[in-house]
Amino acid sequence: MTRARTARRLLALAAFAQLTALASCKSTGPVDLAGLTPAEVFQRAQDASDSGDLRRALAYYEGFLAQPDITAERAAWARYEAALLYHKMGDDDTALAKFDELLALYEKDKTLPEGPRILATNLKAAILEKRSKKP
Repeated sequence: MTRARTARRLLALAAFAQLTALASCKSTGPVDLAGLTPAEVFQRAQDASDSGDLRRALAYYEGFLAQPDITAERAAWARYEAALLYHKMGDDDTALAKFDELLALYEKDKTLPEGPRILATNLKAAILEKRSKKP
C-alpha cells in the first residue's frame, strides 16, 4: 500500500470519528427529574455519558443544579461533572469557565468535598498545559 493511500485512509477514518463524535453530541431537550433521587439523577447522567449521549448527561447535571434545596456536596460533584462533559465535547472554553466557577466556591465554603476540587484543578491544569503547547 502506498504512503498516499495510507494517508487517505487515515484521513477518512479521522473524519468518520469526528462525525461520530458530533452525532453523539446532538441536542437534547430537557430531562424529567420529577420523583428522582439525587443518586438516580447522577446514575442517569452517567448512563447517558457512558452511551455517548453527552448532551443528555449534561442536561441531567444542569437540571439537577437548577433544583432548589440540593446539598452543597452534590452540587460540587454535579458542577465538576458538567465541566468535564463540556471538556469531553471539545468546548474547553466553557469547561475552564465552569472549573473556575467550581473552584471559586471552595474559597467561600471550606466544607465542600475535596474530590471535585482536586479533579477540577488537575483537569484545568491539563487543559491549560495542552493549550500552551499548541503552535
